[in-house]
Amino acid sequence: MMGYEEQLNRLKRGLQQAQRLRADAETKRNFYLEQREKIILRIRELGVEPEELEQEIKRLQGEMEKLLREAEALIPWELLEKENRKGQG
Repeated sequence: MMGYEEQLNRLKRGLQQAQRLRADAETKRNFYLEQREKIILRIRELGVEPEELEQEIKRLQGEMEKLLREAEALIPWELLEKENRKGQG
């Protein structure tokens, strides 16, 4: 059985450890909140409101797909395939 002094020392160590953990957690929380604000500021600098970010990403993906299709259509694939076959034969 633990004496009162041992029990008090154990509680004191536990409290000190819990306080250190809390301080570490608060430091990390503040760091991540600062990072979040920097990201939001950067998004706004790019001309997008954070609430509209998903919509803007979808719009840009659609634009990229359209441009890729246009680029694909400009390349004379059939001609290139014929040239490749000539070179192999």
